Amino acid sequence: MATLYRKYRPQSFSEVVGQNHIKLTLEYELKSGRLAHSYLFCGPRAVGKTTLSRVLAKSLNCLNRPEDSAEPCNHCQNCLEIISGAALDIIEIDAASHTGVDNVRENIIAGARVSPSTMKYKVFIIDEVHMLSSAAFNALLKIMEEPPAFVVFVLCTTEVHKIPSTIISRCQRFDFKKISVMDIVHKLDYILNAEGIAAEKGVLEAIARYSGGHMRDAESVLGQILALAERKREDQLLTITVEQAELVIPRSSLTQAIQLIEMLAIRDSGNAIRLVNLLVDDGYDLKTFLNDLIELLRQMLLLKINPELLPALGVDLGELITTQMLIVSEKINSTWCLKALQVLMPVRLAFKDTIFGQLPLEMAIVELSEGGVSKPTPVSPTSEPILTSQTKTVIVESCQPVPPSLGVSVSSNGGVVPFESTGALPDLNRILALWSDFISASKQASATLSFSLGVSRPIAVRGNKLILALKHKIHQERLAQVAVKSVAEEVLSRLCQTSMLIEAVLEEAPEILEVVEPVVLAPTASPANDPILDEMLKTFGGQVVG
Repeated sequence: MATLYRKYRPQSFSEVVGQNHIKLTLEYELKSGRLAHSYLFCGPRAVGKTTLSRVLAKSLNCLNRPEDSAEPCNHCQNCLEIISGAALDIIEIDAASHTGVDNVRENIIAGARVSPSTMKYKVFIIDEVHMLSSAAFNALLKIMEEPPAFVVFVLCTTEVHKIPSTIISRCQRFDFKKISVMDIVHKLDYILNAEGIAAEKGVLEAIARYSGGHMRDAESVLGQILALAERKREDQLLTITVEQAELVIPRSSLTQAIQLIEMLAIRDSGNAIRLVNLLVDDGYDLKTFLNDLIELLRQMLLLKINPELLPALGVDLGELITTQMLIVSEKINSTWCLKALQVLMPVRLAFKDTIFGQLPLEMAIVELSEGGVSKPTPVSPTSEPILTSQTKTVIVESCQPVPPSLGVSVSSNGGVVPFESTGALPDLNRILALWSDFISASKQASATLSFSLGVSRPIAVRGNKLILALKHKIHQERLAQVAVKSVAEEVLSRLCQTSMLIEAVLEEAPEILEVVEPVVLAPTASPANDPILDEMLKTFGGQVVG
């Protein structure tokens, strides 16, 4: 039985997860016929280098590929031979076990001088090419500089710094990146659907974070967990529970780390120390917990310095954890984050020299809560800690007043002046057309508000009330808060030129099933030049099919 990562290995460019910057370039080269004779694929392990090499080899030799397409058909004789590994003209070489110059002369140089047996191109895929010896690299120089017209080289490596510059200069270089958490979650969800297995909420995100951006690792871990799946009832699918996943991967402590930051921010040292001891009793690894705590504080510091730094420098934590982090970050400032990091960093070394494992962390908690750290200014006096194991509390974040650029009036006591209706009630099509403007305008009032709106979906308009569907309860609770909801409604009212209300519901709620009004798009003479349609495609994704 094939492992998951082999069974679900992508067979076309569209199936490759992530690496869009590389796929786009290769697809244009295939469509235009402007092919290079040597490619260098470098980047971390398990991100698609060898897979994309095989897809490229198939596209080059596919018998049924249209001229205006880069995708192989996967049905012709050449494609089937490459998929099965029986193609004589696709030579895959493991450089780690063929490092010498003699292997290069016999397997590559000699083979490159012979024309393909059945295919148009002879493709040499050299994996782990950095393992070749200096003499082997020197032997490759001439054949890579002036190869026959029917030869294409694809070099794959995880350590590009070990490859001579003379080899790199003869190749088109493509740098692969680690795969984001959400992209991995989507692929794992596709695999589970194909296998007829369900997973409890949060399991796939935990696997994706544990894999560290490596798709093969995520698929391997999922394969281990699948063996533990069981049916809750006879009529249900096999289901992976959080408890079963924790048998294979370490428990995720990100939620507890956010809770601890919340407690430290309000100087609740008692509950903070109690939380740490509960983690110890439950078997959590304090070193892993501390690493998560430091990473969250680092991301909050980046967010305070410049929000644009976070996507580029921060670790992808997944949608739910990111939302919780954004809410808590509103209650602290950059000075506090910096001081907290300075206090917590030495704790990692102190773990080695203590009898009681949690003692260094408890001392750091006391120092942050009662020591020389100035208490951060809370965003709102009504703010409360996030969920703990003892009590369920709801965070109420005080949104910033709506900026004057949105034309929203603010009263003397800081509240929003009610908007006076001047226009007709909009329909759902009008809301969809204004949706991107609505999110952009909301971002000026609150970053977390715009984030919650960004993951919501307008589904109906009932009179002057807009119904929004959300996947996760945390976003629904967020939009239901009075302070947040009033600002969102005011921004929407200004854009629609009439008084509007907002109701947030979960996607599985009964309200979703009620059809309120049909959505009929207005006809346009030229959809390709319709600015409203272009904006909708930019915001929601997708393509025009008719």
